Amino acid sequence: AGGVVDGVGQTLFVDFTRASEISAWKSVNDNVMGGRSTGTLSADTEDGENCGVFAGVLSTQNNGGFSSVRGPGSTGFDLSAFAGLAIRMKGDGRQYKIAIKTDNNFDSPSYQADFMSEAGQGWVTKEIKWSSFQASWRGRIVDAPRLSGKGITSLGLMISFLTDSGAKYKDFRTGAFRLAIKFIKPF
Repeated sequence: AGGVVDGVGQTLFVDFTRASEISAWKSVNDNVMGGRSTGTLSADTEDGENCGVFAGVLSTQNNGGFSSVRGPGSTGFDLSAFAGLAIRMKGDGRQYKIAIKTDNNFDSPSYQADFMSEAGQGWVTKEIKWSSFQASWRGRIVDAPRLSGKGITSLGLMISFLTDSGAKYKDFRTGAFRLAIKFIKPF
Protein backbone atom coordinates (compact mmCIF):
# COMPACT_ATOMS: atom_id res chain seq x y z
CA ALA A 1 0.00 0.00 0.00
CA GLY A 2 3.01 2.32 -0.03
CA GLY A 3 3.52 4.85 2.73
CA VAL A 4 6.33 5.72 5.09
CA VAL A 5 8.19 3.08 7.07
CA ASP A 6 9.42 3.56 10.64
CA GLY A 7 12.51 2.01 12.22
CA VAL A 8 10.90 -1.40 12.73
CA GLY A 9 9.32 -1.75 9.30
CA GLN A 10 5.80 -0.58 10.12
CA THR A 11 3.99 1.50 7.50
CA LEU A 12 2.06 4.67 8.32
CA PHE A 13 -0.50 4.42 5.62
CA VAL A 14 -3.67 3.37 7.31
CA ASP A 15 -5.56 1.41 4.68
CA PHE A 16 -9.10 1.09 6.00
CA THR A 17 -10.10 -1.04 3.01
CA ARG A 18 -8.30 -3.97 4.74
CA ALA A 19 -10.13 -5.64 7.63
CA SER A 20 -6.79 -6.66 9.18
CA GLU A 21 -5.86 -2.97 9.55
CA ILE A 22 -9.18 -2.12 11.19
CA SER A 23 -9.05 -4.95 13.73
CA ALA A 24 -5.91 -3.41 15.31
CA TRP A 25 -7.83 -0.25 16.33
CA LYS A 26 -9.43 0.03 19.79
CA SER A 27 -12.39 2.06 21.03
CA VAL A 28 -11.97 4.57 23.87
CA ASN A 29 -15.29 6.19 24.70
CA ASP A 30 -16.51 8.48 27.45
CA ASN A 31 -17.55 5.46 29.54
CA VAL A 32 -13.97 5.56 30.89
CA MET A 33 -15.25 8.51 32.96
CA GLY A 34 -18.88 7.43 33.46
CA GLY A 35 -20.36 8.66 30.16
CA ARG A 36 -22.80 6.77 27.95
CA SER A 37 -21.50 7.35 24.38
CA THR A 38 -20.66 4.39 22.18
CA GLY A 39 -18.46 4.05 19.12
CA THR A 40 -16.45 1.48 17.21
CA LEU A 41 -14.44 1.12 14.04
CA SER A 42 -15.56 -1.74 11.85
CA ALA A 43 -15.01 -3.10 8.35
CA ASP A 44 -17.88 -2.22 6.04
CA THR A 45 -18.71 -1.17 2.49
CA GLU A 46 -19.85 2.19 1.18
CA ASP A 47 -21.10 2.48 -2.41
CA GLY A 48 -19.81 -1.05 -2.97
CA GLU A 49 -16.26 -0.19 -1.82
CA ASN A 50 -14.47 -1.59 1.23
CA CYS A 51 -13.80 0.92 4.00
CA GLY A 52 -13.67 1.36 7.73
CA VAL A 53 -16.63 2.94 9.48
CA PHE A 54 -16.28 4.87 12.73
CA ALA A 55 -19.84 4.89 14.06
CA GLY A 56 -21.80 5.04 17.29
CA VAL A 57 -24.07 7.20 19.40
CA LEU A 58 -23.01 10.35 21.27
CA SER A 59 -24.54 11.10 24.65
CA THR A 60 -23.90 13.83 27.22
CA GLN A 61 -25.40 11.75 30.05
CA ASN A 62 -23.15 11.49 33.13
CA ASN A 63 -20.88 14.29 31.80
CA GLY A 64 -20.01 12.36 28.64
CA GLY A 65 -19.77 13.60 25.09
CA PHE A 66 -17.02 11.84 23.14
CA SER A 67 -16.19 8.68 21.26
CA SER A 68 -12.82 7.72 19.84
CA VAL A 69 -10.82 4.95 18.23
CA ARG A 70 -7.04 4.55 18.43
CA GLY A 71 -4.65 2.76 16.16
CA PRO A 72 -1.85 0.53 17.40
CA GLY A 73 1.31 2.04 18.88
CA SER A 74 4.65 2.25 17.11
CA THR A 75 8.23 3.19 17.91
CA GLY A 76 7.78 6.53 16.16
CA PHE A 77 7.39 7.73 12.58
CA ASP A 78 9.32 10.68 11.22
CA LEU A 79 6.92 12.37 8.83
CA SER A 80 8.55 15.80 9.08
CA ALA A 81 9.30 15.72 5.33
CA PHE A 82 5.53 15.91 4.75
CA ALA A 83 3.12 18.81 5.30
CA GLY A 84 0.53 16.82 7.28
CA LEU A 85 -2.00 14.01 6.99
CA ALA A 86 -4.68 13.35 4.38
CA ILE A 87 -7.87 11.45 5.19
CA ARG A 88 -10.16 10.01 2.50
CA MET A 89 -13.69 9.87 3.88
CA LYS A 90 -17.40 10.03 3.38
CA GLY A 91 -19.09 11.94 6.17
CA ASP A 92 -22.34 12.78 7.90
CA GLY A 93 -21.96 16.56 8.29
CA ARG A 94 -20.39 16.37 11.75
CA GLN A 95 -17.07 17.67 13.06
CA TYR A 96 -14.42 15.03 13.84
CA LYS A 97 -10.79 15.11 14.95
CA ILE A 98 -7.61 13.32 14.04
CA ALA A 99 -5.55 12.66 17.15
CA ILE A 100 -1.81 11.99 17.12
CA LYS A 101 0.31 10.65 19.96
CA THR A 102 4.06 11.20 20.19
CA ASP A 103 4.63 8.63 22.93
CA ASN A 104 3.07 5.31 23.93
CA ASN A 105 1.68 6.37 27.33
CA PHE A 106 -2.09 5.84 27.39
CA ASP A 107 -2.88 8.94 29.44
CA SER A 108 -0.39 11.46 28.00
CA PRO A 109 -1.31 14.52 25.89
CA SER A 110 -2.18 14.14 22.24
CA TYR A 111 -2.23 16.50 19.28
CA GLN A 112 -5.69 17.03 17.80
CA ALA A 113 -7.02 18.74 14.68
CA ASP A 114 -10.68 19.26 13.83
CA PHE A 115 -12.10 18.54 10.39
CA MET A 116 -15.64 18.78 9.04
CA SER A 117 -17.25 15.94 7.18
CA GLU A 118 -19.76 17.00 4.57
CA ALA A 119 -22.96 14.99 4.26
CA GLY A 120 -24.00 13.97 0.76
CA GLN A 121 -20.66 14.86 -0.89
CA GLY A 122 -19.44 11.34 -1.67
CA TRP A 123 -15.79 10.45 -1.09
CA VAL A 124 -13.59 13.48 -0.33
CA THR A 125 -9.97 13.85 0.77
CA LYS A 126 -9.17 16.38 3.51
CA GLU A 127 -5.60 17.52 4.07
CA ILE A 128 -4.68 18.58 7.61
CA LYS A 129 -1.37 20.40 8.09
CA TRP A 130 0.85 19.79 11.12
CA SER A 131 0.31 23.45 12.10
CA SER A 132 -3.43 22.74 12.58
CA PHE A 133 -2.81 20.30 15.45
CA GLN A 134 -3.24 21.50 19.06
CA ALA A 135 -1.63 19.74 22.03
CA SER A 136 -4.31 18.76 24.55
CA TRP A 137 -5.01 16.50 27.47
CA ARG A 138 -8.58 15.51 28.36
CA GLY A 139 -9.96 18.35 26.27
CA ARG A 140 -7.69 21.05 27.68
CA ILE A 141 -4.93 22.80 25.73
CA VAL A 142 -1.50 22.10 27.22
CA ASP A 143 1.89 23.70 26.74
CA ALA A 144 3.87 21.44 24.40
CA PRO A 145 6.11 21.86 21.36
CA ARG A 146 4.28 22.32 18.05
CA LEU A 147 3.75 19.12 16.11
CA SER A 148 6.36 18.77 13.37
CA GLY A 149 5.57 15.28 12.11
CA LYS A 150 8.47 13.70 14.05
CA GLY A 151 8.00 10.95 16.62
CA ILE A 152 4.42 9.98 15.75
CA THR A 153 3.61 6.82 17.68
CA SER A 154 -0.11 6.43 16.95
CA LEU A 155 -3.17 7.89 15.26
CA GLY A 156 -6.76 8.13 16.36
CA LEU A 157 -10.15 9.47 15.32
CA MET A 158 -12.54 11.25 17.66
CA ILE A 159 -15.89 12.99 17.80
CA SER A 160 -16.46 15.27 20.77
CA PHE A 161 -18.41 18.16 22.24
CA LEU A 162 -15.08 20.02 22.43
CA THR A 163 -13.09 21.51 19.54
CA ASP A 164 -9.34 20.95 19.18
CA SER A 165 -8.82 24.27 21.02
CA GLY A 166 -10.79 23.04 24.06
CA ALA A 167 -13.85 25.25 23.43
CA LYS A 168 -17.35 23.79 23.33
CA TYR A 169 -18.31 22.94 19.76
CA LYS A 170 -21.30 25.19 19.01
CA ASP A 171 -23.00 22.76 16.60
CA PHE A 172 -22.48 19.64 18.73
CA ARG A 173 -25.46 17.32 18.86
CA THR A 174 -26.09 14.00 20.53
CA GLY A 175 -27.25 10.95 18.61
CA ALA A 176 -25.93 8.65 15.91
CA PHE A 177 -22.75 9.44 13.96
CA ARG A 178 -21.05 7.70 11.03
CA LEU A 179 -17.76 8.41 9.24
CA ALA A 180 -16.61 6.08 6.44
CA ILE A 181 -12.82 6.15 5.88
CA LYS A 182 -10.61 4.67 3.14
CA PHE A 183 -7.18 5.88 4.29
CA ILE A 184 -5.03 8.18 6.39
CA LYS A 185 -1.62 8.95 4.91
CA PRO A 186 1.01 11.69 4.87
CA PHE A 187 0.89 14.32 2.12
